[in-house]
Amino acid sequence: LECPVKEGKIGSIVANADPFTNGHLYLTEAAARSCDLVHLFILSEDRSEFSADVRLRLAKQAVASLPNVVVHPTGSYLISGATFPDYFIRDKTRVKEICGELDLAVFLQQFAGPLHISCRFAGSEPFSPVTESYNRAMIRALPRGGVSVVIVPRLEREGEAVSAGRVRELLRQGNLRAVRALVPASTYQY
Repeated sequence: LECPVKEGKIGSIVANADPFTNGHLYLTEAAARSCDLVHLFILSEDRSEFSADVRLRLAKQAVASLPNVVVHPTGSYLISGATFPDYFIRDKTRVKEICGELDLAVFLQQFAGPLHISCRFAGSEPFSPVTESYNRAMIRALPRGGVSVVIVPRLEREGEAVSAGRVRELLRQGNLRAVRALVPASTYQY
């Protein structure tokens, strides 16, 4: 990857986007307003309900109107099986912490440095303890590597945080009407 902007504030977001929701779009728009360039990384591993190719395509379509956002696949070394090798860690009580630290070290060295990323954005996490733990690890680790962390409060609809998990649940129930309010038009059309 080569960064098209080498000066100014360059931000990043890493998302699974299973599927891409209005919450992801809200987070991306917030980052785009405060940065000259935003790298939006969509997880490449096919361990989600929506395939990696579909998740990447939906993200690109949803942010197409944001000229300072570039969408990338993460490849094998950003929130992947390669950076969460819990099988090889003997101290199982620290597995999530150690894997998060490894993933963040890879992010700093292989992504933030070469792409001149100075800020990483993430949504607040009311649902997943693993993601909330990862957010706390980012707050501890990334500033030491010169990358600030901004946690953006989740977008809410009718008093409830928008989440891809809720969208998947509604899809399983066949409630497309409720899905429509939670996703961009490109995701809904898919």
